[in-house]
Order: sequence, then structure tokens, then C-alpha cells
Amino acid sequence: MATKQTWKTFYQRLAYLYYAIAKADEKIVPEEIARVREIVRKEWVSLETTEDEFGSDAAFQIEIAFDWLVEQKPSAEKALEKFEHFVEERPDFLTRKLKQRILDTSTSIADSFHGTNKLEERLLERLGAALGK
Repeated sequence: MATKQTWKTFYQRLAYLYYAIAKADEKIVPEEIARVREIVRKEWVSLETTEDEFGSDAAFQIEIAFDWLVEQKPSAEKALEKFEHFVEERPDFLTRKLKQRILDTSTSIADSFHGTNKLEERLLERLGAALGK
């Protein structure tokens, strides 16, 4: 069973993944940011009941961390490595359904601005390999 802290860390690391996808072509456009926000509300808020220290759904950590990453501007590579490290450290946390949700939402972000480009495709392939898909 996952702890509250594991869920919070997962959501933060998921923000790194989403940032890496949005940043793959070196620019993050408003459509990608809007898609991340939509995904948080539609796909992650209802997944489980963990709350942050302020009583908000912990899934909003995705938005908070994503916004921070947009300000900090790390490379897509560094951001993706952060997510991959989480996957390696917690192989039992990610169920088959959770892995599929990650892949589906990541693909949705890549598609949000003029479809998926080659850089995003490579990143999604790497994600699939990291998730064992």
C-alpha cells in the first residue's frame, strides 16, 4: 500500500515527466500548459484521496511542480531522468493501470499542440521502455 508521501512524490515526479514532454522541442506553449491542467482535473484528482498539508487534493502537486519547472527551466532530459528515477525506486507502486494512465496522459500532452513531433515521439518511446510497456 502506498503512503501519502509516496503519492505526493509521485505527483511531483509526474510533473517532471509532463514538463519533459512539453519541453522536448525546447518551447512550452500555452496549449501544453492548458492540457496539463485539464489532465490534472480529469485524470488525477479523482484517482485517490491523498491531500497535501493544506487540505487540497495532492494531485494538484502536478500543477504546482510543473509551474515551478517552467520558471526554473531545467532541460527536458534532466526532468525525464527525475521521473525515471522515481520509477526505478518504486517498481511496485506503479500498477499496470497506473502505467497506462501515465502513457495516455503523456501522449495527450504531446498531441496538444499540432500533434506529436519526433522529439516527443522519442521521449514517449523512452517513457514506454521505462514503464516496461
